[in-house]
Amino acid sequence: MSGSGKSDKGKKEQKKKPTHNLKEKRKLKNEKKQKGKFPVI
Repeated sequence: MSGSGKSDKGKKEQKKKPTHNLKEKRKLKNEKKQKGKFPVI
């Protein structure tokens, strides 16, 4: 039981990390685009 639980946790963490990075990358891209088009006060 504990073994399967550990492997499940690892899979969830691995899945969560890449999606989080993608969201952060998109945010950075949007921020860069906004800054390039018009300066943020």
